[in-house]
Order: sequence, then C-alpha cells, then structure tokens
Amino acid sequence: PTPVQQAASELVEPMAVVLASLSLACLLTYPLIAHFDRAGRVDSIPYKLGDQAPLGAPLAILLVGEAPYARIYVPEQQRVNVHVGDAIGVFVAGRKQPYAGNVRMIRSEPAFTPYYALIGADAARLSYLAEVALGNDAAELPAGLPVRVEFAGSRK
Repeated sequence: PTPVQQAASELVEPMAVVLASLSLACLLTYPLIAHFDRAGRVDSIPYKLGDQAPLGAPLAILLVGEAPYARIYVPEQQRVNVHVGDAIGVFVAGRKQPYAGNVRMIRSEPAFTPYYALIGADAARLSYLAEVALGNDAAELPAGLPVRVEFAGSRK
C-alpha cells in the first residue's frame, strides 16, 4: 500500500467511531414522538436504550380503555351459576371495599383439561376463564394486581 492508502486506512476506524457517537447523540437529543389512534397509558417499554428492536416488534405496550378488567378462573362447581352480565365484587389487595364488576365474558371450554379430569370426581378440578369489567372507579389501578372475587349471593 502507498503511504496515502495506509494513512486513509488508519483514519477509517476512528472516523467510524466518531460517526457512531454522533448518531447516538442525535438519537438521544431528538425524542421519539408517536401518535396513537386511541387514548391510553404506557404499560411497558420492552426495549432499553441501545437495544435494536426486530422489524415489526412493538416498541411500547399501551393499556387502553376507561377501566381495567379482572381475569378470573371460575371453578367447575360454580360455572353453572355464572353468566355474562352477573354482578361480582372484586377485592384488590390493600383495599377493604370491593370494586363493582360485571362478567363480560366466560369461556365455554375449561382452561385446562387433563385427560383424567373428564369424568367422575376429578371433573371438579376444571376451571373456566372469565373476564370481569370494572367500573370507572377502578381506572387508577395498575395492571397485574392479584384479585379475589365474590359472586352476588355468595357474600356472608
């Protein structure tokens, strides 16, 4: 290599480092602005600074809607008495008063059906996934809280 080629090759690597630093500085300087079709709250951002998200991957997880809902499992013994629209009291850890809710969906198939639980006494182990819509008074609750429910008429 000629002296000019050798000098140029020695400058390529430092120039690449400088360009990468400038690119990162530009990304950190200019905030990302996103517009969404619905109002909501940011629940999580799956990637950290420096991560490269795959093509088509979500960059932010949003919680939308006026109020959260509770996902519960209804035991087989109570399934026959639970219907869409039924009133349910939803208790959240740390709160004494229940939130009022209504069953908005209940699956017709059990959530887990082992082959031995289809007949006899073992059928009592089946449970059915249901969703309970909560009122606007529960709008401030964060996602993922454990809940306990009481069906109307089961309170003592």
